[in-house]
Amino acid sequence: MSPSRRQVFDFIEEQRNLILNQILKNKQYIISKLIKPVIKYNKGYYEVELKYYEENITVERELLVEDIGPMILRFEKKNILIFMIARTRKLVR
Repeated sequence: MSPSRRQVFDFIEEQRNLILNQILKNKQYIISKLIKPVIKYNKGYYEVELKYYEENITVERELLVEDIGPMILRFEKKNILIFMIARTRKLVR
């Protein structure tokens, strides 16, 4: 029994989506500048501006240090930033 047209169409669409996901997954962005430091979930983040991308995104500091360590260190030295680990607080009821 041969597949129906709908099954063939769904299969082709699924394969196309898999290929597009692979292409998008390997796409790399270039950080043009650091906008500001942000604290989220007791972790240090930076809002960064990307080349060829309209919106600013928030990226965890640890990931940025791996990729653009010197740029982060210059920014922190220039703006006198120090990220510290927050102490855990007990909730009082």
